[in-house]
Amino acid sequence: MTTGNKHLIGLDLMGGDVEPQVIFDAAVSAASLLPDCRFLLFASREFVKEHAHEKSANVALSFEVAGQLISMKDRPVAAVKAKAQSSLVLGIKALKEKKIDAFISCGNTGALVSASSLYLSHLPNISRPSLLASFPAHHGTIDVLDVGGNVSAKAADLVQYAHFASCYRAIRHAHHKPKVALLNIGVESEKGTRELKEAYKVLVGMKEAPFTFVGNVEGKDVFTSGIDVLVTSGFAGNIFLKTAEGIALFVLTSAAKKIQEKEATGGAKEVLAAILQELKTELSYEASRGALVAGVDGIVIKCHGHSSKRALINAISGARELLQVDLIEKLRASL
Repeated sequence: MTTGNKHLIGLDLMGGDVEPQVIFDAAVSAASLLPDCRFLLFASREFVKEHAHEKSANVALSFEVAGQLISMKDRPVAAVKAKAQSSLVLGIKALKEKKIDAFISCGNTGALVSASSLYLSHLPNISRPSLLASFPAHHGTIDVLDVGGNVSAKAADLVQYAHFASCYRAIRHAHHKPKVALLNIGVESEKGTRELKEAYKVLVGMKEAPFTFVGNVEGKDVFTSGIDVLVTSGFAGNIFLKTAEGIALFVLTSAAKKIQEKEATGGAKEVLAAILQELKTELSYEASRGALVAGVDGIVIKCHGHSSKRALINAISGARELLQVDLIEKLRASL
């Protein structure tokens, strides 16, 4: 746990599509970049033995042996219950017991959300944890919830998501009354599923809410609409997340190819390439701080299963920022 000004962050080295070595290398780099952080690494006995010498060489790193592994193919709830000694479950238990201040995993999303919900207390007025991710937008950033924590969502869940994301937004960005919208197939109040229609009616009638409900928004307008919070089910939110990432990658890759094909004169080609590189840095998934498991009493971050070293360092930096602003205590007071 936090000692003095040091934050102790737990990292799950197992279970993701990324090799444990990549996560370990990210921890080593983060220890150098963030001297106010220490790291507890949950890894297999073989990995710990292989890197035992680095444990003594770098006082910012320590290990805990995980005797089991939850894979991406495992059924989430069953795996959490059957594999109590997995790196993922051990990390969540360590967070519950205040042995660490935050936990980051690239592993099975469903298992991470399930373990968080099972072992960690829920924050006030939260019945169902979800996943919150931030996206770059025309006016700054948009917080989207749920991006895959739960496949379906009832109207009450969507209303709850709006409350949580608005409180999160106010804490992270000092934003008074964020603009909230529902992701839908049209802007009209009668569009969408029964759950969306019911949520619309509730949200539009909440005059004393800590947010301004602006109605429905279509996917094509999300990034230019000026909204601060986008509310959706985990099914639609995950598709939105991955489609947005895929389109960004496609457009940027296509643009890079076009620039290389063009025989620009003078410095035009170099200028275009520099601009494109800047956009890649801003829009790549690697720039993301990961998704927050929203609604549980602890900072749990879900990263891409195939996260790069850069993405992991950004997630670690993001967890550190949430600890610095005392996110959980402020959420507890706001919800």
